[in-house]
Amino acid sequence: MRPPLFGRSKSQDDSSAAPVVQELGKKGRPTPTRKEAEAAAKARAKVPRTRKEQMLAQRGAKSESSKVVRAGMKAGDERYML
Repeated sequence: MRPPLFGRSKSQDDSSAAPVVQELGKKGRPTPTRKEAEAAAKARAKVPRTRKEQMLAQRGAKSESSKVVRAGMKAGDERYML
């Protein structure tokens, strides 16, 4: 008689295969309230009203990006090397 190809054998102990509950992926903070979530969404969706405000925002973002790149180059990070 040939052993079954798939399935468990009857002689294995099932008590050692008890499922272990792990708490992986916890976010470490409470879920925001609806009011807080809506306020954050409004703040993210806010668009500059005038062209001048838009250019100032772009200039600030570019400046921050340049600072990060400059600091990376100074530190010798391979990602920022030319």
